[in-house]
Formats: sequence, structure tokens, C-alpha cells
Amino acid sequence: MYKNLRFVQGIKLHNFANTHTINMYQERTFLLLSDHNEEENFKKEVLQSPLGLAKNIIDDLFASKFSDLQAKLDTIKDFTAGISSAKKFKEYGLAKHYPHLFAFHQFFHSSIRARQGKVLEKIIGFVLKNYVKCPIVTEGHESLSILQAIIDEKLEKLDIDALAASPDRKKIILIQLRSRDDTGGTTAKGSLVELLRSMLRLNKKPNIKILYLVGIWDERDSNQKNSTITKFCSSLKDFISDETLFKKQIEQIYHFNDTLMLQLAYGTNAISRAIFEWSESQDEAILRGIQNIVGTIENWDDLWIAVSIANLELELQHIQNVSNINILKEKIQKFNFQPNISSYENIYHSATQFTNQILPTWNENSLPFGSIAEKAHYIRDLVFLYTIHQYVNDKLQLIRNF
Repeated sequence: MYKNLRFVQGIKLHNFANTHTINMYQERTFLLLSDHNEEENFKKEVLQSPLGLAKNIIDDLFASKFSDLQAKLDTIKDFTAGISSAKKFKEYGLAKHYPHLFAFHQFFHSSIRARQGKVLEKIIGFVLKNYVKCPIVTEGHESLSILQAIIDEKLEKLDIDALAASPDRKKIILIQLRSRDDTGGTTAKGSLVELLRSMLRLNKKPNIKILYLVGIWDERDSNQKNSTITKFCSSLKDFISDETLFKKQIEQIYHFNDTLMLQLAYGTNAISRAIFEWSESQDEAILRGIQNIVGTIENWDDLWIAVSIANLELELQHIQNVSNINILKEKIQKFNFQPNISSYENIYHSATQFTNQILPTWNENSLPFGSIAEKAHYIRDLVFLYTIHQYVNDKLQLIRNF
């Protein structure tokens, strides 16, 4: 999308010793600023959780709140991560920067790890709803209450990543997802079948066929597959009559009884194949559903730009004692910048034109790049983030009437 925005007018800089010209800008896709149409709304729905993280980082960046993260570190990090040692050198910029750098990276990585599962749930939910045409599709906590209603039994409060009923409503699929197989120990692996074990303990055969599908998204050469299967076998040993048969059949389908089955799928192709075979559909588009969705949503720039700029700005603030955020705010006030946010195209051109206007006046030695082109892109990315901070609300909606 927005291919017409790939090439923009050149920038001529007359405040430098030599005249420099930028013939084009790189294309940017900021979903937080995008127009309301079917494709963009779909992307925002699937990526809602990481977009929320991007918005939080941008807001904290412009509100100068990243210093607060360092105060939230637990005392264990003082000695295990060397923070106490760094704090001894208060006058050394590198040491002063380290606690803030560590806190930001810990915050980001823990946040994105928790949020990526939400994206996978959304993708699977979309495949079930729009490719398989399931009449009932739920994700997360809502799934448990529906499952309890279906089997007419109370279960332990355990998460289900996705639940769906077949188009004829004669069977259901329960899906537990993990992003990869080489994280977490045996306890984490065992948790994938906790709900199944709870169902088996009821000692009651469901009156509807249920496939319990465990999907490992990124198989990583299936390094931990045998370990995972062994842990499943251990967790469910009271309900398995033949462990050898269990280990042999689990990747096809293992039957506990006529109506309750378990399947393990490694990688998106295997997950797609399992859903396709469960659906008993002739529509092979189901097999390509996950890849199609990933291809649709993979190009967006909000988060990586927010994280990269936040990382660089933390370094500049603590080592060089300068803030490009504050410099930008001063120039916005000086030039009375008000972006036209009536459409994404207008936002795009507003940011580009304002960058053209202020780049020749940016005399501060604060931009972390040497070339004029990279400086221009950095400033324009800052302007985009400013627009998100000012005009996107907490519900991730662009406020167009202002």
C-alpha cells in the first residue's frame, strides 16, 4: 500500500558548506496513523498488542519517563547485572547510561515476549473464522467458559489460546500455542496439556468430538520435540495405556477415547495441515491461511522505529547530555507545526514537508548519523512519532477531529 508515497521531493540544504540533495525518502508504514479501511483495520486488529507497546514506548519517550524504569528494577539486578558497580562511577557517561539501558531492554523484551502470543492467537482465530468458516471462534479466557458449557462440567481455570466449533457444529478444536520449542523447561512443556489432563480426570467421555491441538509455531529444527513428547507422556501417564503407541501417534492423532483426541504440530505448515484435516474441508486455501496472513501483516514500522529511537535517545541523553526529542519540540513550537491528519497520505506529506523545513536549521550536533540522508530520515521518523504521541489515543485510534 501507499506505493505512491515511496518517492518524495528532494531536499536541498543551503546551510551546509556544500549543497546536499536527498532524492527520495524510504517508505514508512505506521499502522497507528493509517486510514480506516478493511486491510489496515485487519492489520491493526491482529497486531493490536504490539501496537499498544509501540504507543506506550512513544508516549514515555516524549514524556521523558524512561528514567522511571530504572527505579523499578529489583535489587537482584544490582549484583547479577552489575548495576551497583556501574552506579559507583557517577561521572562516567557510559556507567550512568548502563542502568537505564538495562532497564529499557528488560522492559521491552519482557513486554514483547508476552504480547507475541496474542498475535499468534489472532492469526489462528482469523484462519478458523475466515478460512475454515467456523461459526464459533474464541480466543483466550472466553474459551474456557464455552468449553465448560459444551462439556457441562467445571474445569480448572486454565488458559486456552483458541477454541472453535466446526461449521456443522458436530466437533470442536482446542488449540494451545507456543512460539517456539526451545524456551521453557519441562514445567512449561507440561503446562501445554494441563487442561487436557483436567478434562481426562473427569472420567467422562465428551458427547462431542474434541481435538486438543498443541501447536509449536517456530519449530527451530524440532530440537526439543522428543523432550516435549516425553513430558506430555509423563503428565498424561494415568490415561495412556501404551506409551510407545502414544509417542508414535501424537503427531498424527492420539485417541484417548472415541471423542477426545490429542495432536502435536511442529511449525506453521503442520499447524495448518492439522486444522485443514480437522475441518474435513476440500478448500486447500486453509493450508496457506497462516502464511497469507503473515505476509499481509509483516510490513509495519511503528514498533521497530519506536524502540530504535528510544534506545538511541537514551544513549544521547546520558552520554552526550542532549535530547533530540526536546530539540524537535522546540522546532515544532517555533515553526508552529500542525500536521494534517485527515488521511495517512496527508500525514505522510506533512511529516516530509516539516522535515524539509527544519533540517537546514538543525545546527545542534545531536543527530546520531553522519550522512545527510540518514539525518533526514531520523528527523522525519521523530516527526512521525510525535504525531502518534499527540494524535493517537489510548485506544490506538487516530483522533482526526482536532
